[in-house]
Amino acid sequence: MTFKWRESTAFRLLALFLAIVLWVYVTHQRNPILERAARIDLQRQGLPAGMVTQEIPSSVTVYYKSSKGRLALVDAGEFEARVNLAGAEKGTHSFPVRVTGPTGVEVVRVSPQRVTLSLDRIIQKAVPVTVNILGSPAQGYQRLEPVVTPPVVEARGPSQVLQEIERVAVTVDIRGTPTGIVQVRPVSTGVEGVKLHPDTVKVTIPVESLPSGTVGVKARVQGSPDAGFRVESVSASPDLVKVTGGQDLLDRLENVTTAPVDIAGAAADVTKKVKIINPQGALVEPQEVDVTVEIVPDTVPGENNGAVESAPVSGE
Repeated sequence: MTFKWRESTAFRLLALFLAIVLWVYVTHQRNPILERAARIDLQRQGLPAGMVTQEIPSSVTVYYKSSKGRLALVDAGEFEARVNLAGAEKGTHSFPVRVTGPTGVEVVRVSPQRVTLSLDRIIQKAVPVTVNILGSPAQGYQRLEPVVTPPVVEARGPSQVLQEIERVAVTVDIRGTPTGIVQVRPVSTGVEGVKLHPDTVKVTIPVESLPSGTVGVKARVQGSPDAGFRVESVSASPDLVKVTGGQDLLDRLENVTTAPVDIAGAAADVTKKVKIINPQGALVEPQEVDVTVEIVPDTVPGENNGAVESAPVSGE
């Protein structure tokens, strides 16, 4: 009797085991375990106060698995991928990527598993503002030194970046202006992650008329008159001109010269309108004068019958 009961129990347990195996097999065939992959946004958390880091990768690939039926209900938005920077110090470090998923889904792996980031301290630094000036004011005018208000701004950003910033600059165009310029200009380092306070400055560039003076005209001639003739005199009209320029130039300048008047072969007076040669950095008014070269018969053979390069005129 006991043997039959044991035999009956054993058969029942075997039958139960086979039923479970069959159920698992049938279930697996109808709802198998499958693996999927999805791109998940990567988030950063725990960045210590007063620290900054470069941008992390925008996303990672998460591989996960579950039953076919469960996978059909899974949305990528149910996963979270994070990099925890809590407690990190300045320097380059490797951080693990942590992924959590919905219930009933197993995260198999993530790619990349780690990300390497460089952390730096945020500091503040005072930097001077310089002015890049484009062009020159109108003729007859000069600019004075620009004035920047405030002359110094405060830069805030990563310490390694600020070490390379010695100054910031603004650009002002003064081409052709006869008056002073006052502008509010934005300032920028051009470096991402660096902020300036204030981010605008007032730039004042005074413009004033150049000093001027009157100097004589030195007319130039070239060539030789015809045989039997000589140069009696050279004159310019007007014989005085106005020169506008820097004071140092005016103090040194004794006269201005003309373009040469050609008298080669002349047997009579020569009058021509010629240009004044402007001294460098100066403006001459008028720009042209009439030069008259008086040619007379040479009563003394050989006297003044050669080329005359220049002759002073009244007012010199």
